[in-house]
Amino acid sequence: MPKAKINIILFGKVQGVGFRQAALKYAQEHGITGWVANDEEGKLKINAEGNNLEIKKFVDWCKQGPEKAKVERCEAYYTKYKDEFTKFEIR
Repeated sequence: MPKAKINIILFGKVQGVGFRQAALKYAQEHGITGWVANDEEGKLKINAEGNNLEIKKFVDWCKQGPEKAKVERCEAYYTKYKDEFTKFEIR
């Protein structure tokens, strides 16, 4: 199965709504590795690797996020797969 790496930046009401915890749970359930973190400007950043199909589904999930989130914009950039993570974590 082909592998993919993606960098995601989420804008909107994405902090203080349990997004990082929900992303962690989703990633762990779908074999995705990497990390999720809030940034100082109110955005949420995700760097993730996994099989191509699961990464595509993860991007779709991120566009909605958990129930209390209001994602206004999702920027997703595919980069070269490096197999650099062993788990998914909150930073």
